[in-house]
Formats: sequence, C-alpha cells, structure tokens
Amino acid sequence: MELWIFIVAIYLIYILFFKKKKTKSAGSYTSAPVKAPPKEWLANNKKNQSVMQNEDSEDDNLATFTLSGGRNVEYSITATQRQNFSKTTGALARWIFPGEMITVSGIEVTGGHFYLGQRMKPTGHNSGGYYDGNNEASLVDDTLKIYPTPYIYEDSSLGYWPSFSSLSPEARGAYLSWLASDRCDTSCPIGYVFIYLYGLERRALVDSRDNNISDDEFYSLFKEICRLRSVFNENRSFRNYSSQLLEAMSILRPNENLAAALNDDSEFSNSMQFRLILAKTVDTGAPVPADLALTWVTNHAEYSLRTPARRCAKEFAALFKRRYTLKYGEGMVVKPNKARLRLDYTPASPSLRGIRLPVPDLPDPGALKGPVQKLMAIADICTGELDAYSRYLGRKGTSANDTAAILLLPSEIVNESAEKILSTFKHWADDAIRSKGGIVSVADYWSHMNATCPAKINKKEADLMQAFAQKMGYCLAPDPYHHHVKADVDGVLVLFPAGERGRFSPSPEFITAVLDAPIRFGSRLD
Repeated sequence: MELWIFIVAIYLIYILFFKKKKTKSAGSYTSAPVKAPPKEWLANNKKNQSVMQNEDSEDDNLATFTLSGGRNVEYSITATQRQNFSKTTGALARWIFPGEMITVSGIEVTGGHFYLGQRMKPTGHNSGGYYDGNNEASLVDDTLKIYPTPYIYEDSSLGYWPSFSSLSPEARGAYLSWLASDRCDTSCPIGYVFIYLYGLERRALVDSRDNNISDDEFYSLFKEICRLRSVFNENRSFRNYSSQLLEAMSILRPNENLAAALNDDSEFSNSMQFRLILAKTVDTGAPVPADLALTWVTNHAEYSLRTPARRCAKEFAALFKRRYTLKYGEGMVVKPNKARLRLDYTPASPSLRGIRLPVPDLPDPGALKGPVQKLMAIADICTGELDAYSRYLGRKGTSANDTAAILLLPSEIVNESAEKILSTFKHWADDAIRSKGGIVSVADYWSHMNATCPAKINKKEADLMQAFAQKMGYCLAPDPYHHHVKADVDGVLVLFPAGERGRFSPSPEFITAVLDAPIRFGSRLD
C-alpha cells in the first residue's frame, strides 16, 4: 500500500513541475499575431523608396534602407559601388575640338580634346574588345554638380582609376579648371591628367575605327599625347600608358610614319612596335641588324642586365653592337617559327577593355629561345669587359673623361670626348718623338693625359703613366718594372713607339747596364 502511495506522489510531482515547464518552453516559440502596419504608412514607405531610387546620381553612394513591418523592425543596407552608370537618356556626347569655346559651370574651356554630354553614342560596329556601352570615364557631364575649384585641389574621390562622374563636385570643378589652363603644370594631380588621357585614348582608338577621324586630326592627337608625356614624364604609370598609346597609334596608321617619332626614345624598346619590326624582319628572311638584336636581348623577360650594363648603358650598347657585328656580320638570320604574332593593347581607361591590334599574319620570333640565348652570351661578355670601368664610375667624384676611366674602357668604344683627348695626346707624342727624340717633361706628360700632375710619383702614379702610354701604342722610360727607378715630378721622360710585342722587354744585360750607368731620368731639361 505504501508503495502505491509513493508512486502516485511521484506522478503528481511530475505533473506539477516538468509538464508545466515544458508547456511554457514550447510557448516561448509561438509568436502572437502581428498587427499589420497602417496602409498609409505602407503607401508613404513605397513613395519614399521610389524617390530614393530616382534620386540624382550624386546620392549613389548613400545607403538604401528596406523596412518591414512588425514589432521588430528589420533593415538591410546595400552599398553601391563607385562606378559609372550608363545613361539611356540625355544629350549624346560629342567631341570638343581645340579652339571651340565651351562654358561649364562658369568655367570657359577653349583647348578642346574632350567629350561633352550625358551619354556616349554606341559605336555601331563590332567593338573588337571595346565596351560598346555608354560608359566613358572622361565624359564631362555638365548636368552633374560642379563647384569651380583650383586644379590643385584633390580629395578621396580622385582614386587610382578615376572618372569624371565619380569625382566630387569640387574635384569636377578642379578638373575643368585644369582643362581651362595650358595643361602644362606638373603640380596638377595626375588623376586629372589620366581622365584627360582616357578621352584622347578613346578618340584615337575607338572613334578612329569608324573612319571619322582625318589623318590631320589623328596626328594632332598623337602630338598632344607626346606633349603630355613629356610634361608628366616623371610619373612612371602615366609615362608607360601614354607610351603604349603612342605605339598603338603608330601601328594603326603606319602610313603616317608615326613610328619615326618614337625611334629615339628608349621607353619604346620593349614595345609592340619592336615586336612588329622583328617579326617582319624574320618573316622576310633578312638578317637581324645589331640595333634590333640589342633591343631583343636587353628587353627579354628572361634576361636581367647587370650593373655595368645599366650604369654604362651607352658603352654597353656600343660594345654589344661591335661584338655582334664581329660574330654575325650583317646580322643573325632567324628561321620563322610557327607561333603567330599577337599585339595586345592594355588601355589606360577603365571604360575600355584590352584589344588585339590588327597586324599581318607574321611569325612571333620573340617566343624562340635559341636566338636570344646566343645574344645573351654576347651580352654577358660585354658586361664583363665593362665591369672595371663601371666600378670606377661608381666611385664618388669620378668622370667618364678621367684618364683612369679611359684606360679601363675597351679601346674600340672610346667615347667622343675621350677620343679627342687620345687624339691630342697621340699628335703631341709623335711630334715629341720626331723633334725631341721623345724627351718630354713629366708635367707636360700629365697635362696631355688630361690629368693634374701629382705632388709625387709613387707606384700608383707610375703605373697609370705606363698604362696610358701602352694604350696609345708607346713605351715610356723610366719604366719601374724594368729600370727599377721612378721619374721625378720635375724631371723628364722618354717616349718611343712600342714594338710589335707591346711593352718593351729588355734583356738582363740591358737592365744591368742601366743600373750601373749614371743616368738620371729625373734631371731637369736644359
């Protein structure tokens, strides 16, 4: 009986505590009916959302809030990206020519060379890689907010790939102020110059495909880009992009001979123009000339120029051409390969895609390893020959015209200034040998070496005197190596032509006689 009473008690406890707690817990997940928001609130919210969506592009960077009804208000934020949005309405953009006066927000611009309007006209043909949309980073949209500002102004809206529409109103005014100037001030933020370049790029490479641009205008664009590049040449990014654009233009209109204007500029050495010329040379079976071979090796992706070749670029180029010509004569003949030439252009403008420039069906010898490895071997030899010369010029206070520098430079590439010094010395030495038996003063000798006479002739100075004489094809006495005596600063020397074996090599008997003879090479001239 007591057992049954205990069981009933346990059951009652279970009913009172555990069942009640479970019911309460389950009830916590049951939401009471939510009363719908008033119709007036919904209508007003819908109206507000419509207004926000139709807001001017100035507010594109604001957050968009989506509200839902209920006791707990939920929201989400959509942050728009900083980019240009294509417009389907508004005035079609047109190209403004130089000399045409345009006034935007009170700023008068007469220099031209930019697009003005709200949307770009579709190209109407296969873009060949260009976007056909209405986007154009350089488009000056005069319906946007513009606050006239000096062109030195810049803010965070002037990012890496800027566009006119993404600029702040102040920055737009600053850009227009720069367009109204002579566009030559290097203190101008480079972002404004890039926006300007975007327009020139599109005009030259996109609009010209419709044959609407005359050769005169195309050349005018080319000259303007050249001018910009010379003004803002210190900016590496701008220099590279503008250089590439000039090359692309020279390829698109080869009859204009625009490439001739680029030939003397080292920035174009690893260029599309170079690859095209190399491909044409190989395709015709013609030998690769020394200039082209030099460009090929110095700009090859798998070859790095060492310090002597970079520090002494002119000397390296001259020596390479000499060595290349000695080995290959008119040039190396390269067999055409099967790989075809492709010239891909990477635009500066964020509104344009990379395209492949139209070129004839040609081989791409740049893909070959054999020929360039032979060129690398020659380059390595030349670099080694210039090593001592380069190390000397790397010292503070040295010059390429120093006597020591001339002695370290391979004789076949002596520069023009050094050549003049050597020529003067040789004329003087020959005259002294004919008229004076080769006897000259030490001071006069140093003067014709184009060097200052030292206070004392030590081993270093004596070696330099001997080395200079040997380089010029002479021997010099006294020679410490043989005579075991050195000249005095106020003494004399004897110059005589070197033999076929170069430096004079006296016999033991001669050396003994010299040591025993009362000859004073250091005595003064009478």
